[in-house]
Amino acid sequence: MQASNNNKDIIPSLSQSAESKDIITSTQLPTRCKPRILSLLLVLVLFIILLKTLTDTELNPEPTTTDTKYEGESTSSDISLITTDSNVEESLEEIPLLLPLNQEKTKTAINIADSPNIDESIFASPFIVWTEGGCSGTTMIGKYITKIIAAHGIHHLPIEFEFLHGDEKNPRTNEYKNKYFHTIVKKKKLTAKQIKRQYDDIMIESIQRAQADAKKSSSVMFFKAKIKKYKKLRKRFDRDLDRVSYAGVYRGNVLDRCICMVRDCFYEARNDGKPVFAVNGTETDLCFNRRFHPEISVEAKFTDVIGCLKGDQGKIDFINKQRFTSFSSEDLFQFENSLDDDAFHSSVNDWMVFLKPLMKKTLDWSLVASVLEEGRGTRTNTSSQASKVYRYDKIKHKLMGTDRWEVFLHD
Repeated sequence: MQASNNNKDIIPSLSQSAESKDIITSTQLPTRCKPRILSLLLVLVLFIILLKTLTDTELNPEPTTTDTKYEGESTSSDISLITTDSNVEESLEEIPLLLPLNQEKTKTAINIADSPNIDESIFASPFIVWTEGGCSGTTMIGKYITKIIAAHGIHHLPIEFEFLHGDEKNPRTNEYKNKYFHTIVKKKKLTAKQIKRQYDDIMIESIQRAQADAKKSSSVMFFKAKIKKYKKLRKRFDRDLDRVSYAGVYRGNVLDRCICMVRDCFYEARNDGKPVFAVNGTETDLCFNRRFHPEISVEAKFTDVIGCLKGDQGKIDFINKQRFTSFSSEDLFQFENSLDDDAFHSSVNDWMVFLKPLMKKTLDWSLVASVLEEGRGTRTNTSSQASKVYRYDKIKHKLMGTDRWEVFLHD
């Protein structure tokens, strides 16, 4: 009787739910069957729990930890690496490529494969254009070099044409003209005195870093330099740079250059004259910015025109005495000042010789001609010196009858 009461306490639901005589109650179960029923109930509960777990997993699968990444496609994780890793940011700052590095390599590889005439020795070989200074036409020369390189399907390292002005900023972009130079200074935490003392060494290192990037991206590289830097760095360039080459550019008409320098307030012409408003002859500080205000007429008021002419002619003579080939900007830009076929062909031939050290056997006459054709005859109506010089008649009278300077006059 006591055992029966214990069973009733263990399985109360079975005894309480009995509503008919056909249902076997706990009091009627044989004692040996009760453990089996408990085991079956336990198995049933476990089965139900397992089934529910499996169902939830199928309906709500856990996210995978591996994303499919297609070739040439960036994921958000790639971006986070670039933006959060300071080491990566620093290395990217030293590689100012025009395109992302993977695109640059892909395109270059295609160009080399499709163009068997490309001489791969041109890559990472610095081409330095030496000039007497500003107002020589070198800004436009740099633009045409870029176009001619692109016409050959070749990339150039996007560095400033004034790359050797390492500690200066471009006034229009407010970025350093030589980012490599700035990176070296910043990394070494150099003071102004240290920069001045180590300037040449830093400059050489910056060019070598640029060469390394040009080699990685299969790019050509070029920049210009004034005579002062030429005298200072030429031996270092020959000794420390791989496959460096040179060419010279100058403005043949020294009077035109002196007029330009005075109007732009260039430092080297500071003792030769000053810019003035044409309407009243009063001094102006527009200087180089006059180029962005064509509605304002600025003239050069000379105080020592002969001294300016002599100084510039001395620079031209120095350039022409060097062992590399030099050209006047007037010769290189004949095609802009005339529609004559002979003048155009002469310009193309000059550009072929001028860029030979940079492009070597890769240089193609027809491609050079196609680029120059775009500017053919675009500057046939050039303004006279009379419209640029204050009291021009006085200057003209001074130069007339002189064997050396009269040839540079043109009204």
